[in-house]
Formats: sequence, C-alpha cells, structure tokens
Amino acid sequence: MLLRCELAEALRRWINREGITHAQAAERLGVAQPRISEISRNKVHKLSLDYLVGLCAKAGVAVKVRTAA
Repeated sequence: MLLRCELAEALRRWINREGITHAQAAERLGVAQPRISEISRNKVHKLSLDYLVGLCAKAGVAVKVRTAA
C-alpha cells in the first residue's frame, strides 16, 4: 500500500507541475477523469500497483524500486 501511495503522490506532483486540470490529466494519460480524482484523493486501495506504474510511465515520471534484504 505504501508503494501505491508514493506513486499516487508522484502523479499528483506531476499534475501540479504541469498546471493541468484533472480532465486534462485524464486525457493525457488516456484514462477516465474519476481515476484521476481517486489518485488526487489518495484512494489508492481502488488502484493496482501495476496500473499506477503504467500511469507514471505515460506521464514520464520515473519509477525506481529498491528492496532491502
């Protein structure tokens, strides 16, 4: 769940940095606007990790995963 929250935060920062509306972000990412709203409201339990990684890739947001042994 923590990874989902971090990816959602990265997408929120991207939206703010681009200065775009939720509708514009949805159009750019090829998703429905309610999905962007879920991300903005941090309702990440409704979204898969794979889905959020895909959105980050479309937005050009770099995703790095580190593991600790």
